[in-house]
Amino acid sequence: MNEEIQQSSKNFLDMSADLLKQRQIKKNIDQTIEELETCRFVLSLIDETNTSIEQKNYHSSLKLLSELQVQYLPRVHEYSFAKYYEAKIPLIKEKLRKDVTSDISQWLLNIRNRSEEIGRDSLALTVKQLAEEEREKNNEDSSSKDQSEADLFEKLGINFRPLYQALHIYDSLGSKDEFQNYYTENRRIQLHNILQHFSGQKTTLTNSEKCLNEIGGFFLIEDVVRQTTHLISSSTYEDTWEATLRKVKSIQTHKFEDLNGWEVKIVCRLARKNYPALSVLEKGGVKGKDENAQVLAREELLELKVAIKKFVAFGKRQYLDVKALEELLDNLREKYSELSAAACGLCFLKIFQDDSYEPLNIKQNDPMYQRLIVINGLEAYGIVKKGKKSQVQFTFSQSVPYCYLLIKFFIDDLRDFGSDLKDHPNFSIFVDGVLETLAESVVSHVKGPGRNLLRSIRMILNTRVFISSCAHFEDLLVKLKINMEPLKARKKFEAANKSCLDNVQQLINDKIDDFISLASNINWAPPTHSPQPRNYIQDIVMFLDSSFEFMNDLDRETIELFVTSSYKHLAQQLTGLFESNEVVRFNTNAVKNFEADIKYLVDSIQRSSHPNNAKIMDQPLQLARLLLSDIPSDFLDDSIRTAQFNKLTNFASLAKIVSKYRDDEESYFGAGFGFTKSLFGRGDAAVLKKRSLEALARGLKEKV
Repeated sequence: MNEEIQQSSKNFLDMSADLLKQRQIKKNIDQTIEELETCRFVLSLIDETNTSIEQKNYHSSLKLLSELQVQYLPRVHEYSFAKYYEAKIPLIKEKLRKDVTSDISQWLLNIRNRSEEIGRDSLALTVKQLAEEEREKNNEDSSSKDQSEADLFEKLGINFRPLYQALHIYDSLGSKDEFQNYYTENRRIQLHNILQHFSGQKTTLTNSEKCLNEIGGFFLIEDVVRQTTHLISSSTYEDTWEATLRKVKSIQTHKFEDLNGWEVKIVCRLARKNYPALSVLEKGGVKGKDENAQVLAREELLELKVAIKKFVAFGKRQYLDVKALEELLDNLREKYSELSAAACGLCFLKIFQDDSYEPLNIKQNDPMYQRLIVINGLEAYGIVKKGKKSQVQFTFSQSVPYCYLLIKFFIDDLRDFGSDLKDHPNFSIFVDGVLETLAESVVSHVKGPGRNLLRSIRMILNTRVFISSCAHFEDLLVKLKINMEPLKARKKFEAANKSCLDNVQQLINDKIDDFISLASNINWAPPTHSPQPRNYIQDIVMFLDSSFEFMNDLDRETIELFVTSSYKHLAQQLTGLFESNEVVRFNTNAVKNFEADIKYLVDSIQRSSHPNNAKIMDQPLQLARLLLSDIPSDFLDDSIRTAQFNKLTNFASLAKIVSKYRDDEESYFGAGFGFTKSLFGRGDAAVLKKRSLEALARGLKEKV
């Protein structure tokens, strides 16, 4: 029994031991299965990570790597595959960094290449939005749907995912600052290249508009980045914008200088329609001196203005400071005014060249009377001709009303150019500019080739009308309600008028000099003398009489000024005849002929309408009388000199003249002014005159 019990217990114990063994085996199997499942799961994650990296799903790749490194690889760290993969994680992360850097570089290159397209469409969208707002403001129906910048980016296929992905990867890798520096430097270089390229190109509408579009596209991208990331601060964005606009303004202002010498075609439609007589304006201007000069059309500058205005609207839409661009628009208007005034200058010269310089005659019932005279306020300068009630003659020539009209076209054209710009605080500076150009054109014309007395005299009358034109154009600006100050061009016209006066006097003096040069070639030691005047003095008298007749339209004071100045110059030239290098010697007969010339001249002046000017000839007449007097040394007596020879004040000149006074081939004075023997046979009168001349020569030498 005991044995049976022991045997039975042994079987039971064996069965228990076997059961425990089976349970341990099962447990080991379960643990192995669980470990294999963990390894399989980790391997699947590794495979998923590799696939994600290959597909450039950088965000999920980095997340998977982080989960593997933190959660799963430690569970299987004793296995070689886990150790191997854990060692590769830093390399994988570096590869991720390189791949994402490559992608963001490609993205940056893409937006750089498409900046112009982005900017162009964005500026166009801004203009469209403003138009829509204007229609809504006026309660007008709007058929188009609102379009946002997001819609614009979608339309252009611009996706910011590569940027956000790269930012996340770098941030996750602890390199946020490195990526921010990389992005900022890359964009800084792009902006620099845009401005550098623009700076190096010639001024054209295409270049300027392209630059503005590129800058617009650049800042539109930056605005999105500023609002959605920490890469750009608002202050940095605004500072960069303002610095860029200052640079654009500087470059474009400098480029405006490239326009100097170009012609702006002023399209004077009103002139072609209403004033067909203005043939000089028929084609809107005249060609400049340089046949190869480029022509900058008015329309191109208008389009440049529109392009800048679009950019201003874009900046305001982004709530950015656009003061620099508004100043650039003012600069553009000023440059357009400058170029237009220069073009007017060419027209002024053409008007002057085509003028006959006859007094303008026009009938009051002629339509041109209203267009040329009345609207320009020139009626006061007209005189109705006797016997011709409707015929009016003006002291000025046709140039005056034509120049008035051209200036008005200039004002209208400039107002039209700036119609969509803010009012200029002082429009007068532009009007002063074209008026000063007119004054300069007057001076250039009267001093130019082919100048003549008739033209110069008429230009005096024309310029005096131009002086009063300042008041006329001031009244016009007031009527147009334009911001203005008193015009300053009056001084320019006064200077131009003086130039015309000087030119007339110079023309008369030059002609007198020509006649006097002929006199120096006549015989100054003739064997006999004649009481008749010589040809040169008769020609001078005839020339002066005809010249003074041309001046009948001038005021009495101006005529007297010309007459007096002309006779004074003639008196000086006649007196200087004896002193000229061409006259080596002269004798008594020559002096008597000279005296006859002066007397003829004095008689002519006394018979003219300016008899008081006869006294101007006292100087050459006193010289002749001194040389012909029996006792010329009386000149040294102060009382006699004051009474009879008060005009002869230049002792050095007089001494030179006396030294040339000879009555034969030998010197009238020998060494020490001794007379030659030939004079001693001439009687007491000759001896007395000899001694008197000797004393005069000695006295003059002492006075000098």
